[in-house]
Amino acid sequence: ENIATPSITHKEGYDFSSLRISTMTLDQYTLSHSKPALIKLDVEGAEIAALKGARLLIASDSPPAWIIEIHDPQDESEILSLLAPGGYLIEKLSKPGKKHDHFPVHIVASHHEN
Repeated sequence: ENIATPSITHKEGYDFSSLRISTMTLDQYTLSHSKPALIKLDVEGAEIAALKGARLLIASDSPPAWIIEIHDPQDESEILSLLAPGGYLIEKLSKPGKKHDHFPVHIVASHHEN
């Protein structure tokens, strides 16, 4: 309906071709790569799945900061609970323009030292 909103789901009337790719969780990625200091997470509604694949990274001694776009109001509390083991401070970013639209929202989660 809107080419500015990407999606990997099939929509009637569109001719899609398939491409098989391998994927891995963020936890798997950090086993063989250096741990990122910052992760920008904008995965069009799949934020919970991505964060579930980063549980070890979130709970690590020095977890990364996150910038996350949240698309669904029902997802917001689960996303915040997935970040809880990292001891994050959460800040919602203000939206320019249409202030009455609540979603999507953007949060910054930064690690808080006790």
